[in-house]
Amino acid sequence: MINERLCIETATTANMYFYPAVERCSALGGRLCKWGEYYVACVEHAEELTGLGAAWEWIDDTSNHANTSVQVGFANCEANALGGPQHHLRPYTLLFRSTMNMTKAYRLALFLLCWPLFGAAQIEIDGPLRATGSTRSDRQVTGVQEPIVADAPQTTGLEQSGAHRIAEPLPGATWVITLPFLSVAPQSGTHVVVKAPVATNGPIVLTVNGHGPFAVVTTAQQPIDGGTVVPGTMLSLVFDGTAFQALNGEGYARRTCPDGSTAVNEQFCMGINELPVSNLYQAMLSCGDQGMRLCTWGEFYAACINAAALGLNFMTDNWEWTDDASNELGSARVAGLGSCAAAGNSLVINSIDRNFHCCWSR
Repeated sequence: MINERLCIETATTANMYFYPAVERCSALGGRLCKWGEYYVACVEHAEELTGLGAAWEWIDDTSNHANTSVQVGFANCEANALGGPQHHLRPYTLLFRSTMNMTKAYRLALFLLCWPLFGAAQIEIDGPLRATGSTRSDRQVTGVQEPIVADAPQTTGLEQSGAHRIAEPLPGATWVITLPFLSVAPQSGTHVVVKAPVATNGPIVLTVNGHGPFAVVTTAQQPIDGGTVVPGTMLSLVFDGTAFQALNGEGYARRTCPDGSTAVNEQFCMGINELPVSNLYQAMLSCGDQGMRLCTWGEFYAACINAAALGLNFMTDNWEWTDDASNELGSARVAGLGSCAAAGNSLVINSIDRNFHCCWSR
């Protein structure tokens, strides 16, 4: 993990051409590292990574020649050179967006209820119970069984395991769970852990032992869309008297793509339609006005090769602006004329206006 938002693959992947490297990263839900990301990881996390310095590695950045990409890392972290995307075999490293930026977990005090049992009788003790044995083993209370009814004493082992509060509902917008050790309706502070089922779009509600349904919301009281929660996520939910707040829901949830865009993978969305021609700076502003950004070269290619399946329009009918530099001062990378792999350079001032697509990080 580079930081709370980014993770990097620890092992360098075997040699391959630039475009297959981009395809593999996208298929795994990640992307090819950018120059700055690689450098930070190389300098600050070298002991956790293997293969550093052994060969040039591909990164998602352009270089000082048309149809080339930057390669980095041979012998030291600062080394860089250019390579032909379809002519040089290079290793590379895969980057993932970290899902570790969850709300800080909280700790529950562990406790032990001692309930001496003699035969089938119940003993009421109206004063302190002190164990006075000379050794620790003489002061133990052993043989306490796990509870089988809601009002039975609870052991430390059960509390440590958390088994009494974990449930796995069936798929659907209403999550129905049964907790045998909860004998009353949820009270303010009731804590449950729910393993998210297969995603279902729409707000989630929770029914507990027949009580409810209760809304499942973020700590900002916003409804959680079931389609944004990764199946298998362990959601920590606490009842606030009205709804169940997800203490870690936002840390695991993928953001829903904006209207008019589609998810290329778990990392980013792309606008479905090619946008009207403009210069590079106007293209950047246009994407920003929509709450999006101009796509990078790597993102353009990853989306372009799956354009039909994703429903993307006009990906290879002309040169499009991308958010990457090129091999001329005052120029930017353009891509997509005739094929997804086509790449060139274009001046950003007094140049031909070009079409473009906008992207959005999930």
